[in-house]
Amino acid sequence: MFTLDAYFDNTQVQYKSVVENLPSGQFARVRHCSQSPVTEYRTYMDWRFGNRTMGANDPSCFKYPFENETYLRPTQEQEDWWYERLVESSHYAGGEMSQEQLDAAWKNLVNPKKAFTNNRDLDVWGYRINGRQLRMEPVVCTGATVKLIDTPFLWNGQYWQKFEVIDMASDDWRGMTIESHWWLIQAATSSLNTASAEQVNPFPKMQGDRMTPYILWGWGVSEAYLPAGWFEPLPADLAKPAYPYLGTWAVVDLNRFDERTIQ
Repeated sequence: MFTLDAYFDNTQVQYKSVVENLPSGQFARVRHCSQSPVTEYRTYMDWRFGNRTMGANDPSCFKYPFENETYLRPTQEQEDWWYERLVESSHYAGGEMSQEQLDAAWKNLVNPKKAFTNNRDLDVWGYRINGRQLRMEPVVCTGATVKLIDTPFLWNGQYWQKFEVIDMASDDWRGMTIESHWWLIQAATSSLNTASAEQVNPFPKMQGDRMTPYILWGWGVSEAYLPAGWFEPLPADLAKPAYPYLGTWAVVDLNRFDERTIQ
């Protein structure tokens, strides 16, 4: 057990770190908000890392910090690579997306009023849409499968856990695919609070509930971090992502995900 100063009034809460003894390289899933061990800290996370108010629904994504945290201005080649991952993702939905579906999914992913660009540069939609360079935020989605690095460390009175990201300042991203690096290219999710429970669905909501990808990235670094309590350990022999959704049976190819993790 360790003590986590999680509440705004500085009262101390104790709970066991779910990743405290996991080896470096172990996979874990980012918990959904309704599964977060400290509710008040979840609210703080949305304010600090999402820069948004809670609203009617729990957040399905939030920003993560890394050393010398910044935003990403992808080159046209990097943007094209991300778009290719969107095309690749349609393979996991029981059939290729039409060009109309691809366009709709892409416009949601790069929409400057949505999470991945965080209401910045509202007239910028990327090279593919209006020829302007995107401004991307470091965002993790709840339900994402990540690869852990080292063991939790103490920072500003909190225990944090490192996880792997793509160093976009290097050429590491070249040649990466969802198939080869599924722990670095996450399925975007969208949270909805119902009368009974939180539901987490694919983002954006499309016919066929298509998976759409967002990359876990850093700049000049290949590791980022989140509070340790956000991670749920996964089977040691995981060979594909955990099921990222909650309270819904998305119409996606379930062979895409480890069947042991389907909730």
